[in-house]
Amino acid sequence: MMASWLEDQDYKVKVFDNGELCLNCLDENPGVICLDINMPGLSGLEILKQLRLANRDIAVMVITKNDTLDFAIEAMKIGAFDYLVKPVDKIRLKTNVEKAIEMHTMFTKIQRVQGELKKHTPIKILWGKANPWDRSSGRLMKYLE
Repeated sequence: MMASWLEDQDYKVKVFDNGELCLNCLDENPGVICLDINMPGLSGLEILKQLRLANRDIAVMVITKNDTLDFAIEAMKIGAFDYLVKPVDKIRLKTNVEKAIEMHTMFTKIQRVQGELKKHTPIKILWGKANPWDRSSGRLMKYLE
């Protein structure tokens, strides 16, 4: 139901029957992942943990029927972008998907620029020994050539 509604909003959506299949498709670089906590195989929280352990900075929205605060706190501690309770409010879902994709796009651009800077800009570090009478000269200075 949610997937077809998001497709109607012009999002490309891929649905998986279990968490392992989702993890196997991460090379497609999704802008956002919506995970149900109660999935067959790995739970949504386990998938979120694996994403964070692998340093994958994909925005993850955790969705569940369970509205207990414990699940929400655990999901947010692990690094969820948001926690939604079923039935999901469509406006909130769309707003958060837009924010997550925007964040993912910015993060990707920043990584690309940082990679380009590292390739083309050597960084030198100078370390000076401080004169006890002039504490300001002992600062670590970086400069770009």
